[in-house]
Amino acid sequence: MSAPDHRDPGAPAGTAVQRPRRERASGTMAAVDEDSARARRQLAHLYTISKVLNRFESIERTVPELLQSVSTAIALRVVVLVVGEVSTRARARAVTWHAEDVDEAQLRSARERAASTYAYLTRADPGAGPAAEHLIEEDTPLTATPGLSATAAPRSGKNLEPLVLPLVVGRGPIFGALLVEGAAAFDEADLGFVNAFVNQLAVAMDRHATLEARQAAADRRRAAAEEDSAVHLEAEQRQRFLAQISEQFAASLDPRETLAAVVRATVPFLADLCIIDELAADGSATRVEVVFADPDKQSLADHIKAFCPASDWHTPQATVIRSGEPCLVPELHPETIPDHPAHDEVMKLVGARSMIVVPLRARGRTLGALTLVSAESERQYAPPDLSFAEEIGHRVALAVDNGNLYEQALRATKLRQDVLAIVSHDVKNLVAPISYCAAVLRASLSEERLGASARRALDTIERCSTRMNHLLGDLLDVASLEAGHLAVEKSWVATDKLAEEALETVREAAAQQAIHLEADLPAPGWELCCDRQRLLQVFANLLGNAIKFVPKGGAIRVRASTSSTHGAVFVVEDNGPGIRGDQLGHVFDRYWQAPKTATLGSGLGLAICKGLIEAHGGTIWVESVVGVGSKFFFTVPQVRRVGPENDPPGTSEA
Repeated sequence: MSAPDHRDPGAPAGTAVQRPRRERASGTMAAVDEDSARARRQLAHLYTISKVLNRFESIERTVPELLQSVSTAIALRVVVLVVGEVSTRARARAVTWHAEDVDEAQLRSARERAASTYAYLTRADPGAGPAAEHLIEEDTPLTATPGLSATAAPRSGKNLEPLVLPLVVGRGPIFGALLVEGAAAFDEADLGFVNAFVNQLAVAMDRHATLEARQAAADRRRAAAEEDSAVHLEAEQRQRFLAQISEQFAASLDPRETLAAVVRATVPFLADLCIIDELAADGSATRVEVVFADPDKQSLADHIKAFCPASDWHTPQATVIRSGEPCLVPELHPETIPDHPAHDEVMKLVGARSMIVVPLRARGRTLGALTLVSAESERQYAPPDLSFAEEIGHRVALAVDNGNLYEQALRATKLRQDVLAIVSHDVKNLVAPISYCAAVLRASLSEERLGASARRALDTIERCSTRMNHLLGDLLDVASLEAGHLAVEKSWVATDKLAEEALETVREAAAQQAIHLEADLPAPGWELCCDRQRLLQVFANLLGNAIKFVPKGGAIRVRASTSSTHGAVFVVEDNGPGIRGDQLGHVFDRYWQAPKTATLGSGLGLAICKGLIEAHGGTIWVESVVGVGSKFFFTVPQVRRVGPENDPPGTSEA
């Protein structure tokens, strides 16, 4: 994978500008936090995808819903799914989803690439295998899927190669391929996300095909043997059972609630006694659930919990946890559990007749074991029951693992917020006396006594103290936004006066860069309901960013319009280098910065702007054209007319 291109859009052709090294600790932390935030977002998307795949119905019904989640993380242009017949590979079915602006030639090229790649992967003859002319083609615009954008995101100037990944499970045969073409080049994180998505899709499709095959085989056997209708009823009940527990798992991310839900559903449907053993990080096991179908036997639960499997035991549960392989005991005998006569006595009191133990495994790790015991129902477990129990165990493990990951993410977020609040508070207490002492020194010494070098030192101290206070304020604002505690104190403020005051705060900085400020504001008489200081903070961040990017001699313009129906709309417009299309989606992310100014701030300003505007009930967005400039828009919904009608405003010098 080639290194990212960090060329300055305004530099001459052939001139490369290296991205500056982040020498400051805050920059390093910002990059780590950005990666962590992105990883959490992608984890959330993958969790949503896993929930959809748990109820996989068909390509037509499920894949478009999956693409909704994928497209929220990566802008998509073309997706081609090729699914072949593993036994013959003579024909393959290709289903295409695409954005509206993709023409037929591009679609044909994508389908041919997907078909030829699938033919190569399955070692079929490209001339006689599932080539383009043998495809059963189905073409669906992405816009036909509810929730997806009608227009793909702008493409970068690079030659974007689509990504083609095989659909395969373990060492099994390749049964399809997925071509994904994004609106922008994939980076390493995107590749990992797409690969994880394709792996989950392959497992779901394979499982769905396996279940369909099993169901079809069962149907043929029932038809041939004219079995009793109870067999069909049991199959339907089991399918409903799987759907029921999947729905319960999706309703909660608490692992304990997940385990409680499965035992409530399993007893007495599939067992007279259900036991769940949970494995801790240190390898020790805890018996977290023991539930009987017969309430009179529930008093035996404490006795059974006393036999929680240890690593050196030879009980079925201990063996399954060690090996990761399921265990079926059609008939329980004393020798089934050697060296544990007390446990055998408890099983006799339970009346246990048959047992199934399946491991709870997710992402290659054993999380525990699920035990089903038959007693008064006199049910004798058989291999089909073991397969069904394995499917239950797989779903339970996946739900528990997702819940554990969610809890880890919550703990990490809370820890970061706590550390951030403590550090911000303590550092601010240290910065305050530094600023105060610098001010006292400047006030107590005359210019002659101060000297040039001392004056420069004081200037540096005051400048760094001001910047540190600003950074600490940003960090505290971000912590408040994440915790949902950011307060706004609203009052009625004159629209034109607010914008003019905002321009005054940056006039000196703009003058130092010879940047021309302009204002196009509504006539007096309009007021908006807002937190004045918070909106000035929004203006300061937007105007400060514009000053960073606009070249010397450039221009920045502030426009505003008001109406009783749409509220107030503000625009901060510049004629800087603009923002690339692949970066537009990140400008309001926390700690994200354009490479050109990566060391000039914390990357929090625009994220704070977004939080402040949303706290006012408004919205904020950006439009940009590379080489032309950028426009940042934000709205404040509550306005009122307080004066007489005025003439429409004209452009005025600020």
